[in-house]
Amino acid sequence: MRKCQFQNCEEEIWNKSEDDYCIFHDPQEHKKNSEKFQKLIDEKIEKNDYDFHKYVFPENLDFSEIIFKKYVDFGGAEFTGNVDFSESVFEESCSFYLARFYGESNFENVEFKNKVHFQWTAFSLCSNFKKAIFRKEVFFEGARFLSPVDFEKVKFETNVEFEGCIFEKANFSEGEFKGDTLFRDAVFSKKTFFFDSQFKSDVNFEFAVFHNEAKFEKSYFEEKANFQNANFDTVNFDDAYFEIGRFHEADLRNASFSYTVFDKAYLSGAKFEIDTKEGKNRIKNNLRSPGVEKIRLRRKEQQFCKFKNALQEEGFYDKAGDFYYFEKLVNRAIMFKETVILRKIRV
Repeated sequence: MRKCQFQNCEEEIWNKSEDDYCIFHDPQEHKKNSEKFQKLIDEKIEKNDYDFHKYVFPENLDFSEIIFKKYVDFGGAEFTGNVDFSESVFEESCSFYLARFYGESNFENVEFKNKVHFQWTAFSLCSNFKKAIFRKEVFFEGARFLSPVDFEKVKFETNVEFEGCIFEKANFSEGEFKGDTLFRDAVFSKKTFFFDSQFKSDVNFEFAVFHNEAKFEKSYFEEKANFQNANFDTVNFDDAYFEIGRFHEADLRNASFSYTVFDKAYLSGAKFEIDTKEGKNRIKNNLRSPGVEKIRLRRKEQQFCKFKNALQEEGFYDKAGDFYYFEKLVNRAIMFKETVILRKIRV
């Protein structure tokens, strides 16, 4: 029997292969019959043979509701169509290192009981990790999500790394991060959602870039939250809680911190900006719709107070004075319905 020329592969050469590859490693996926291929994969799984290293999968394969009992290797594999892993369980570690998903990928409700490797994996179309559970360390370093990815209600039981990842549009709403979380140098191209997420250990967004709106409302940061040198287009931290928030050199000129709670905040070198036109219009509107605008102004007053206190604690008294000045201006607008113009400032 002539064997596949792929290194260490013991499979026989596929009769349709032009380059002496087996049916699993041959790159001509358009020649492969999906039903036949699925049958061969099912036979491997029944034997607890989970070596899929650099396989080229045809479209629409089903790996759902499978219990993988040993180490699983999808490293370098190419999924040319949609693939479904939903409801499956990986009892040992698994690798998708350098894998390519050209179709949609579904990992909803998957349970990973051991380490998972997605380093430098590329997802061309939508990917779904909704309600997935990661029991051990997860590595997404350098992964590229070129279409929307959904991590809603995901659970990371220990450390997770998204360092250097590229996200087209990402949803981590109601996610639970129990270990250290790393998003350093990540790039978020479109809207990003961390609404009501729980970070129970250190989280690092250092040098991350958000090209569109980032929403962290009601998120909870129990340990250190590091946003040093992060760059935001627009970011919303309303109703969030920070045990320790580090924003050194961060661009917060379009940030909202209404009702945000800081036990400790570090803001040296952070960029703030209060727009003159916005401030003037909001306070003028106070005369026409006092109920709604009074609430908005109270939030703005509280935001100025938070930053004033944080800067005072760091010893930046002159910069804290700017926020104290604006805090009192807004307070006068609330109390006496005055029209006050806020000049543009940067700290």
